[in-house]
Amino acid sequence: MSHSIEVIPAVAAYFGADVSPVIEQEYRVSRGWVVTGFNKRVSRAWLRKLRREGVTSVALRHGARLADFTVTELLSSGF
Repeated sequence: MSHSIEVIPAVAAYFGADVSPVIEQEYRVSRGWVVTGFNKRVSRAWLRKLRREGVTSVALRHGARLADFTVTELLSSGF
């Protein structure tokens, strides 16, 4: 069984609707930008989890493209 990840409008506007970028870096006020070390695809559920952990921004990667977004911006996108 395959589960598709909900398209986040701000991500689709930047990378394209058929792309699922991964979270490359996380930003926390206490530590700054940190490389995640794993390839977790961006999703609203994961962004909510990161926000609870104090992450305020994420850098998303697809191929050679890297773009940073605030967690608030992504979670409010499309509503």
